[in-house]
Amino acid sequence: RGNPAIDTTGVGAWAGVPLRAGGGEVLGTFGVLDNRARRWTVGDVELLDTLAQAASGEIALRAALEDSEERAARADELAAAVALANQRTAEFARTLQRSLLPPVLPDVLGLDIAAAYVPASTGEEVVGDFYDVFEGVSGSWCVAVGDVSGKGPEAAALTGLARWTLRAVALRTISPLKVLVRLNEVLVHRRPSDDRHITVALATIRRHRGRVSATICAAGHPLPLLRRGDGTIVAAAGPGMAVGWFDRPALSETRTDLSVDDMLIFVTDGVLEARRWPLA
Repeated sequence: RGNPAIDTTGVGAWAGVPLRAGGGEVLGTFGVLDNRARRWTVGDVELLDTLAQAASGEIALRAALEDSEERAARADELAAAVALANQRTAEFARTLQRSLLPPVLPDVLGLDIAAAYVPASTGEEVVGDFYDVFEGVSGSWCVAVGDVSGKGPEAAALTGLARWTLRAVALRTISPLKVLVRLNEVLVHRRPSDDRHITVALATIRRHRGRVSATICAAGHPLPLLRRGDGTIVAAAGPGMAVGWFDRPALSETRTDLSVDDMLIFVTDGVLEARRWPLA
Protein backbone atom coordinates (compact mmCIF):
# COMPACT_ATOMS: atom_id res chain seq x y z
CA ARG A 1 0.00 0.00 0.00
CA GLY A 2 1.36 3.38 -0.92
CA ASN A 3 3.97 1.87 -3.22
CA PRO A 4 3.87 3.71 -6.59
CA ALA A 5 4.77 0.44 -8.36
CA ILE A 6 1.38 -0.96 -7.40
CA ASP A 7 -0.48 1.29 -9.82
CA THR A 8 1.87 0.57 -12.72
CA THR A 9 2.02 -3.21 -12.26
CA GLY A 10 -1.64 -3.74 -11.42
CA VAL A 11 -1.03 -5.78 -8.26
CA GLY A 12 -4.15 -6.05 -6.12
CA ALA A 13 -2.94 -8.45 -3.43
CA TRP A 14 0.36 -10.06 -2.50
CA ALA A 15 1.48 -12.61 0.08
CA GLY A 16 4.95 -13.95 0.70
CA VAL A 17 6.94 -16.15 3.06
CA PRO A 18 10.72 -16.41 3.43
CA LEU A 19 12.89 -18.90 1.58
CA ARG A 20 15.54 -20.16 3.97
CA ALA A 21 18.86 -21.93 3.59
CA GLY A 22 19.74 -25.04 5.54
CA GLY A 23 21.21 -22.93 8.35
CA GLY A 24 18.09 -20.78 8.63
CA GLU A 25 19.42 -17.79 6.67
CA VAL A 26 16.82 -15.97 4.59
CA LEU A 27 17.64 -16.34 0.87
CA GLY A 28 14.65 -14.50 -0.53
CA THR A 29 10.87 -14.58 -0.68
CA PHE A 30 8.38 -17.05 -2.11
CA GLY A 31 5.39 -14.94 -3.08
CA VAL A 32 2.08 -15.05 -4.89
CA LEU A 33 0.07 -12.14 -6.26
CA ASP A 34 -3.39 -11.43 -7.59
CA ASN A 35 -4.50 -8.60 -9.82
CA ARG A 36 -7.59 -8.18 -7.65
CA ALA A 37 -7.80 -7.09 -4.03
CA ARG A 38 -8.44 -10.08 -1.75
CA ARG A 39 -7.85 -11.46 1.72
CA TRP A 40 -5.62 -14.53 1.99
CA THR A 41 -7.17 -17.38 3.98
CA VAL A 42 -5.34 -19.45 6.57
CA GLY A 43 -5.34 -22.32 4.07
CA ASP A 44 -3.79 -20.07 1.40
CA VAL A 45 -0.96 -19.10 3.76
CA GLU A 46 -0.41 -22.71 4.87
CA LEU A 47 -0.18 -23.85 1.25
CA LEU A 48 2.20 -21.00 0.42
CA ASP A 49 4.38 -21.93 3.40
CA THR A 50 4.41 -25.59 2.31
CA LEU A 51 5.49 -24.62 -1.21
CA ALA A 52 8.19 -22.35 0.21
CA GLN A 53 9.52 -25.20 2.34
CA ALA A 54 9.57 -27.43 -0.73
CA ALA A 55 11.52 -24.80 -2.68
CA SER A 56 13.91 -24.31 0.24
CA GLY A 57 14.45 -28.06 0.42
CA GLU A 58 15.26 -28.17 -3.31
CA ILE A 59 17.78 -25.33 -2.89
CA ALA A 60 19.41 -27.12 0.03
CA LEU A 61 19.51 -30.37 -1.96
CA ARG A 62 21.23 -28.73 -4.93
CA ALA A 63 23.74 -27.01 -2.66
CA ALA A 64 24.50 -30.31 -0.96
CA LEU A 65 24.93 -32.07 -4.31
CA GLU A 66 27.30 -29.37 -5.57
CA ASP A 67 29.29 -29.63 -2.36
CA SER A 68 29.47 -33.41 -2.73
CA GLU A 69 30.67 -33.14 -6.36
CA GLU A 70 33.40 -30.67 -5.37
CA ARG A 71 34.62 -33.05 -2.67
CA ALA A 72 34.64 -35.94 -5.17
CA ALA A 73 36.73 -33.89 -7.64
CA ARG A 74 39.33 -33.09 -4.97
CA ALA A 75 39.47 -36.76 -4.03
CA ASP A 76 40.38 -37.66 -7.63
CA GLU A 77 43.29 -35.18 -7.50
CA LEU A 78 44.56 -36.23 -4.11
CA ALA A 79 44.72 -39.99 -3.66
CA ALA A 80 45.61 -39.55 -0.02
CA ALA A 81 42.26 -37.82 0.58
CA VAL A 82 40.13 -40.63 -0.85
CA ALA A 83 39.36 -42.18 2.52
CA LEU A 84 38.34 -38.85 3.99
CA ALA A 85 36.21 -38.04 0.93
CA ASN A 86 34.40 -41.38 1.25
CA GLN A 87 33.71 -40.66 4.89
CA ARG A 88 32.31 -37.24 4.04
CA THR A 89 30.19 -38.70 1.25
CA ALA A 90 28.74 -41.23 3.67
CA GLU A 91 28.00 -38.45 6.14
CA PHE A 92 26.36 -36.45 3.36
CA ALA A 93 24.22 -39.43 2.36
CA ARG A 94 23.08 -39.99 5.92
CA THR A 95 22.35 -36.30 6.38
CA LEU A 96 20.43 -36.13 3.11
CA GLN A 97 18.50 -39.28 4.01
CA ARG A 98 17.50 -37.78 7.35
CA SER A 99 16.33 -34.60 5.60
CA LEU A 100 13.82 -36.70 3.63
CA LEU A 101 12.13 -37.92 6.83
CA PRO A 102 10.17 -35.95 9.45
CA PRO A 103 12.47 -34.95 12.34
CA VAL A 104 9.71 -35.66 14.88
CA LEU A 105 6.27 -37.22 14.76
CA PRO A 106 3.32 -35.00 15.67
CA ASP A 107 1.14 -35.49 18.73
CA VAL A 108 -2.36 -36.36 17.54
CA LEU A 109 -5.25 -36.42 19.97
CA GLY A 110 -6.57 -39.97 20.44
CA LEU A 111 -3.83 -41.67 18.41
CA ASP A 112 -0.48 -43.24 19.25
CA ILE A 113 1.99 -42.89 16.37
CA ALA A 114 5.36 -44.64 16.05
CA ALA A 115 7.84 -45.06 13.20
CA ALA A 116 11.14 -46.86 12.64
CA TYR A 117 13.64 -46.41 9.82
CA VAL A 118 16.41 -49.03 9.59
CA PRO A 119 18.75 -48.92 6.54
CA ALA A 120 19.22 -52.34 4.96
CA SER A 121 22.89 -51.57 4.22
CA THR A 122 25.54 -49.38 5.84
CA GLY A 123 23.52 -46.25 5.15
CA GLU A 124 26.20 -44.85 2.83
CA GLU A 125 23.81 -44.53 -0.10
CA VAL A 126 20.60 -42.55 -0.29
CA VAL A 127 17.57 -44.75 -0.97
CA GLY A 128 14.03 -43.81 -1.92
CA ASP A 129 12.11 -45.14 1.08
CA PHE A 130 10.26 -42.43 3.03
CA TYR A 131 7.46 -41.87 5.50
CA ASP A 132 5.62 -38.78 6.68
CA VAL A 133 2.85 -37.77 9.09
CA PHE A 134 1.25 -34.38 8.60
CA GLU A 135 -1.97 -32.43 9.09
CA GLY A 136 -4.43 -32.41 6.22
CA VAL A 137 -7.63 -30.57 5.43
CA SER A 138 -10.54 -30.15 7.88
CA GLY A 139 -8.58 -31.29 10.92
CA SER A 140 -7.60 -34.64 9.40
CA TRP A 141 -4.17 -36.26 9.65
CA CYS A 142 -2.30 -37.98 6.84
CA VAL A 143 0.10 -40.91 7.03
CA ALA A 144 2.26 -41.66 3.98
CA VAL A 145 4.78 -44.44 3.41
CA GLY A 146 6.44 -44.72 0.02
CA ASP A 147 9.33 -45.97 -2.05
CA VAL A 148 10.95 -44.18 -4.98
CA SER A 149 12.59 -46.43 -7.55
CA GLY A 150 16.37 -46.27 -7.67
CA LYS A 151 18.97 -44.81 -5.33
CA GLY A 152 21.25 -41.82 -5.06
CA PRO A 153 20.69 -38.07 -5.53
CA GLU A 154 18.06 -38.49 -8.26
CA ALA A 155 15.97 -40.71 -6.02
CA ALA A 156 16.41 -38.19 -3.20
CA ALA A 157 15.20 -35.34 -5.40
CA LEU A 158 12.13 -37.33 -6.46
CA THR A 159 11.45 -38.29 -2.84
CA GLY A 160 11.46 -34.63 -1.84
CA LEU A 161 9.12 -33.78 -4.72
CA ALA A 162 6.72 -36.56 -3.68
CA ARG A 163 6.67 -35.58 0.00
CA TRP A 164 5.95 -31.91 -0.60
CA THR A 165 3.41 -32.62 -3.32
CA LEU A 166 1.51 -34.93 -0.96
CA ARG A 167 1.56 -32.27 1.76
CA ALA A 168 0.42 -29.47 -0.55
CA VAL A 169 -2.42 -31.41 -2.19
CA ALA A 170 -3.61 -32.85 1.14
CA LEU A 171 -4.41 -29.28 2.21
CA ARG A 172 -7.01 -29.15 -0.57
CA THR A 173 -8.80 -32.52 -0.39
CA ILE A 174 -9.52 -35.15 2.25
CA SER A 175 -9.49 -37.98 -0.33
CA PRO A 176 -6.17 -39.91 -0.45
CA LEU A 177 -7.12 -41.18 -3.91
CA LYS A 178 -7.39 -37.63 -5.26
CA VAL A 179 -4.07 -36.74 -3.62
CA LEU A 180 -2.31 -39.66 -5.33
CA VAL A 181 -3.97 -38.86 -8.66
CA ARG A 182 -2.53 -35.34 -8.42
CA LEU A 183 0.91 -36.73 -7.49
CA ASN A 184 0.72 -38.98 -10.55
CA GLU A 185 -0.05 -35.95 -12.74
CA VAL A 186 2.99 -34.14 -11.36
CA LEU A 187 5.27 -37.13 -11.97
CA VAL A 188 3.93 -37.86 -15.47
CA HIS A 189 4.34 -34.20 -16.42
CA ARG A 190 7.92 -34.36 -15.13
CA ARG A 191 8.62 -37.33 -17.43
CA PRO A 192 12.02 -38.43 -16.06
CA SER A 193 14.19 -39.97 -18.74
CA ASP A 194 15.12 -42.91 -16.51
CA ASP A 195 11.47 -44.01 -16.03
CA ARG A 196 11.43 -43.55 -12.26
CA HIS A 197 8.18 -44.21 -10.43
CA ILE A 198 6.86 -44.20 -6.88
CA THR A 199 4.86 -46.64 -4.82
CA VAL A 200 3.03 -45.10 -1.88
CA ALA A 201 0.34 -45.91 0.66
CA LEU A 202 -1.57 -42.87 1.91
CA ALA A 203 -4.12 -42.75 4.72
CA THR A 204 -6.34 -39.90 5.84
CA ILE A 205 -7.36 -40.29 9.49
CA ARG A 206 -10.23 -38.22 10.80
CA ARG A 207 -12.09 -37.81 14.10
CA HIS A 208 -15.80 -37.05 13.69
CA ARG A 209 -18.43 -37.09 16.42
CA GLY A 210 -16.32 -39.19 18.74
CA ARG A 211 -15.39 -41.75 16.08
CA VAL A 212 -12.12 -42.26 14.24
CA SER A 213 -12.05 -43.38 10.61
CA ALA A 214 -9.24 -44.06 8.17
CA THR A 215 -9.48 -43.79 4.38
CA ILE A 216 -6.56 -45.50 2.67
CA CYS A 217 -5.27 -45.68 -0.91
CA ALA A 218 -2.32 -47.87 -1.96
CA ALA A 219 -0.53 -47.11 -5.24
CA GLY A 220 1.61 -50.13 -6.08
CA HIS A 221 2.75 -50.32 -2.45
CA PRO A 222 2.60 -53.24 0.01
CA LEU A 223 -0.90 -53.08 1.45
CA PRO A 224 -1.21 -51.59 4.95
CA LEU A 225 -2.47 -54.07 7.54
CA LEU A 226 -5.17 -53.46 10.12
CA ARG A 227 -4.79 -55.39 13.37
CA ARG A 228 -8.02 -55.26 15.33
CA GLY A 229 -8.06 -55.16 19.10
CA ASP A 230 -9.14 -58.85 19.18
CA GLY A 231 -6.05 -59.91 17.19
CA THR A 232 -7.75 -60.20 13.78
CA ILE A 233 -5.51 -59.00 10.93
CA VAL A 234 -6.86 -57.87 7.54
CA ALA A 235 -5.61 -55.83 4.60
CA ALA A 236 -6.64 -52.21 5.14
CA ALA A 237 -6.77 -51.28 1.44
CA GLY A 238 -7.10 -52.72 -2.03
CA PRO A 239 -4.22 -52.94 -4.53
CA GLY A 240 -3.48 -50.16 -6.99
CA MET A 241 -0.93 -49.10 -9.60
CA ALA A 242 2.28 -47.22 -8.88
CA VAL A 243 2.25 -43.52 -9.77
CA GLY A 244 4.46 -41.93 -12.39
CA TRP A 245 3.98 -44.46 -15.19
CA PHE A 246 0.55 -43.90 -16.75
CA ASP A 247 -1.79 -40.94 -17.19
CA ARG A 248 -4.66 -42.72 -15.39
CA PRO A 249 -3.46 -45.34 -12.91
CA ALA A 250 -6.03 -47.76 -11.50
CA LEU A 251 -6.50 -46.69 -7.89
CA SER A 252 -9.16 -47.16 -5.23
CA GLU A 253 -9.63 -46.07 -1.64
CA THR A 254 -11.01 -47.98 1.35
CA ARG A 255 -12.65 -46.44 4.40
CA THR A 256 -12.74 -48.21 7.75
CA ASP A 257 -13.64 -47.23 11.31
CA LEU A 258 -10.96 -47.58 13.98
CA SER A 259 -11.68 -48.72 17.52
CA VAL A 260 -9.67 -48.71 20.72
CA ASP A 261 -6.55 -50.92 20.45
CA ASP A 262 -6.80 -51.16 16.64
CA MET A 263 -3.45 -50.77 14.89
CA LEU A 264 -2.66 -49.65 11.33
CA ILE A 265 0.71 -50.94 10.10
CA PHE A 266 2.53 -49.49 7.08
CA VAL A 267 5.76 -50.99 5.70
CA THR A 268 7.99 -50.78 2.64
CA ASP A 269 9.08 -53.79 0.60
CA GLY A 270 12.36 -53.79 2.53
CA VAL A 271 10.49 -55.31 5.46
CA LEU A 272 9.11 -58.07 3.26
CA GLU A 273 12.49 -58.77 1.66
CA ALA A 274 14.16 -58.97 5.08
CA ARG A 275 12.10 -61.98 6.18
CA ARG A 276 14.23 -64.95 7.18
CA TRP A 277 12.75 -67.89 5.27
CA PRO A 278 13.37 -71.38 6.76
CA LEU A 279 15.88 -73.57 4.92
CA ALA A 280 13.54 -76.57 4.91
